Amino acid sequence: RLKEDGFKTEEHAHSVNATAPESELRIQCTTDEGYQTFLDRAQDDDVLGTRVRVASLIDVAQGKLWAYADPHRRLSKRKKDELDLVRLGEHYPDLLSLYPPELAEQIRRSSLNN
Repeated sequence: RLKEDGFKTEEHAHSVNATAPESELRIQCTTDEGYQTFLDRAQDDDVLGTRVRVASLIDVAQGKLWAYADPHRRLSKRKKDELDLVRLGEHYPDLLSLYPPELAEQIRRSSLNN
């Protein structure tokens, strides 16, 4: 459907990336089976002037947690996932209950010092 709407797409092993014409909008659609249940909870939203389905906050965090815990993922990618989890946890402390205990504790301690 993205191609029909004029998006330029690139297919990768576990995802399809789409770029909107004349826009800063970049969409990444994962094809991994584990993420398919996220579709049921996704909501329509306006992103940079385009209506798209957006994963719920909890599902975004869950996807990051899976990526962070994947021992086959490059270290630099896992560290980026960790940083994304830290940012999410700082802004949405209720998510910390989903996190590995050591990461959740680091974020809690850091929040107390600021």
